[in-house]
Amino acid sequence: MKIELKVEVDSAKNIHPAMEIKPAMNLMQATNLRAAGAGGLRRVRIQNVKSKNFLGIEGDEWGSDSLNLAIRELSGLPPRESPQVWILFPFREDNVFWLVNQYSGYLASVNGQSLDNDARVIQYPCEFVAEKPTFQEWEFVQRNGRVLIKNMHSQKFIGPKGRATNDGQLCIQYEDQSGSDNYQEWILADV
Repeated sequence: MKIELKVEVDSAKNIHPAMEIKPAMNLMQATNLRAAGAGGLRRVRIQNVKSKNFLGIEGDEWGSDSLNLAIRELSGLPPRESPQVWILFPFREDNVFWLVNQYSGYLASVNGQSLDNDARVIQYPCEFVAEKPTFQEWEFVQRNGRVLIKNMHSQKFIGPKGRATNDGQLCIQYEDQSGSDNYQEWILADV
């Protein structure tokens, strides 16, 4: 069962999830999914603690799927136009979310549904699977006022590749390294 998740902003600048229902999803499933996200959306910038850069999309053309996520210096764009603003769409249980890029409408995803360390984190269209945690679901694990962003499928955490701090550094998933370094720690700032 697959759905396409897009986010719309109305003239009063309110955020609304809008879903294109594919034939495999019945009306009851779609209604339950909409209800799960209603009223619980949160728009945030996600800042990497080590680099002070923000989670965004690689390059300057942000509307395509399969683009890498990267840490970037804060753009000068207004929040409503920024590819560094994410919508936390509540899913399954407390602290588990779809992480939707506001600019593109795509979800943060593990490339190829990989379970491996060093797998790239990309943006990708929504692939809804009701039965099990997927490569597009993220748990926000609280640690000392910061969060680790854990993929529910692989049980690995987002961080910049090679623990690097430079602008444009790609993000990967890796097992928990928070005991030895803070490169996997993030701060959420409401927009």
